[in-house]
Amino acid sequence: MNISEACLNYPIIILIIDPMTGKIHYANKKASQIYGYTIDELCSLKIQNINILNNEQIKKEMQIAKNENRNYFHFPHKTKDGTIIEMEVESYPTIIDNKKYLFSTINPCKVKNYFNQIADQYFEKSDEALIVLDQSLRIINFNKSFIKTFNRKSKIIGKNILTLFNSEEIDKLKLIQQKIIKGEIANIPIEITNSKKEEMHFNVFAIPTFFRDKFFGALISFKNISKEVIEQKKIADNYKKALEEAELFRAEKESFFTRMSHNMKTPLTAILSYSEFGQKDNDIKNNKKYFTQINQSDSYLLGLVNDLLELNVLEKNKIKFNKTPISKNILIDRILGIIEPQLKIKNITLIKDFADNIWPYHIFDIFRLEQIYLNILQNAIDFSFKNSTIVWTKKYLLDEFNNPYFYNEIKDYGIGINENFIKIMFDPYTKEDEASTRNGLGLAIVKNLIIQHHGEIWCESKKNKGTTIFFKIPANEISEEEYLKYKAHQSLHIKLKNKKILICEDNPINSKIIEKILTSYSIDCDYAENGKIAIEKTKTNNYFAIIMDIQMPIINGYEATEEIRKVDKKTPIIALSTNFLDKDIKHAKDIGMNNYLYKPIDKEKLLNTLASFITK
Repeated sequence: MNISEACLNYPIIILIIDPMTGKIHYANKKASQIYGYTIDELCSLKIQNINILNNEQIKKEMQIAKNENRNYFHFPHKTKDGTIIEMEVESYPTIIDNKKYLFSTINPCKVKNYFNQIADQYFEKSDEALIVLDQSLRIINFNKSFIKTFNRKSKIIGKNILTLFNSEEIDKLKLIQQKIIKGEIANIPIEITNSKKEEMHFNVFAIPTFFRDKFFGALISFKNISKEVIEQKKIADNYKKALEEAELFRAEKESFFTRMSHNMKTPLTAILSYSEFGQKDNDIKNNKKYFTQINQSDSYLLGLVNDLLELNVLEKNKIKFNKTPISKNILIDRILGIIEPQLKIKNITLIKDFADNIWPYHIFDIFRLEQIYLNILQNAIDFSFKNSTIVWTKKYLLDEFNNPYFYNEIKDYGIGINENFIKIMFDPYTKEDEASTRNGLGLAIVKNLIIQHHGEIWCESKKNKGTTIFFKIPANEISEEEYLKYKAHQSLHIKLKNKKILICEDNPINSKIIEKILTSYSIDCDYAENGKIAIEKTKTNNYFAIIMDIQMPIINGYEATEEIRKVDKKTPIIALSTNFLDKDIKHAKDIGMNNYLYKPIDKEKLLNTLASFITK
């Protein structure tokens, strides 16, 4: 039975009784306190278990009350411990959930005045806004909470509740009136606009009173549930937004994988086709062309795979930067060397507007820095018109803390970007033109890289006028001495000559690639196709270093390293895998591995890693 909290805590006994059977269906806390039963125990009793009069005595008392023109009765009630208390009982019929009940308020006779006083105090101190209506549904009383809740201080008495509120739910207020006139308890949620034009949400609970079967008025409680409603609405709005975003992401991801599938099939088809041509064609000149096409397709395919892996790592902020000293001139020369062929194809002029005050030596992960510049420049080239111009502006500035940073503008005069797409252009899987063969990952990778360099990136564009990408990253200066020291270290590659390396790799193709790189520097190579063979070979050979693939049959790279380290604590062991998580790197170090390299093998990183052990 859904009854207002105002009834539960009311300082007078309230019982709701089935008039046919006498079963008690509701009891408040005061009833529990006076009778000595729990509320659940009271609701398992009948009124006959409490009222000690028999039916004849009850009828006699009711006739006396009628003769004395009063709507209350005097009945002796028995408490749980057997105490008899003379009670003054007021009962009137009501309807709850379409069923007839007796709504009874009960006072011990000797403390009637005391309880009335407590009731008046409760009326004023209640947190719920309360009003009292007369038989004409006019307001005859209200408490302080009502004034506070609805910001009304005067001109309330005598008004009809319908005229009191500017509510869009006037029909619900009318329903409350209809219910209480019929003798039903009303419990209805409603939205009301107060005098400050604020929307408020309430559970409105109305209890009618009757005298001699005639409607005598009502007590109406307004329980403010605005916070709960607003919170539920917020949750619903967030849920709806999340569903919309999930659906958008699903569509973008589906579109992305469709493009990616197409983009991967194209180079794979080329690789398979040109390989087959090469097997059947004995012409050396033709075979050279086939190998060139295969190499270009390989590079494109590897770039796609790397983009996917890069984005996954970048979005989790798990990227590991391999920072090395670089010269600004070498970096620029490398970037220009890559994009110049593409500039020539479209006859685009690249204007370099570089500040004179740029310090020449810095420390960066040169591969990541190239990624940033090449992705942005590649976009500028792709979306520029033929015979147009791209302007690359680079400045060397100081922030508010006097820390130097590079400020870059790369401006093209091409097709431009739609204003709506600018908002999402750095999100993964997004493309303005679905027909484009680009994978929609480049700018997402760029943004993540710049953020992890503690920089920022933004864009301005107009359709058919061109696009400018702005970004800045810390300059990370180093001294000329540090740079020269690093360059001297690179010459250590020469000192790797005749060093003996054990290559532990179960894949013969990967093993052959590593061997080809090392033997081109006159480095001796030995091989082990699983961890068991690697362990045996280290017992009878002295190696300068061991390259250890993690995933191998019989005994894997981790297990092999643990066995080798039991007898050999010094020989450098370099872990090799397609992917390393933080936990993998930690485990590798814990068991005695000295460094790690990713597949596919990067020649410079492999040689630099091996050379780093010469000075140790």
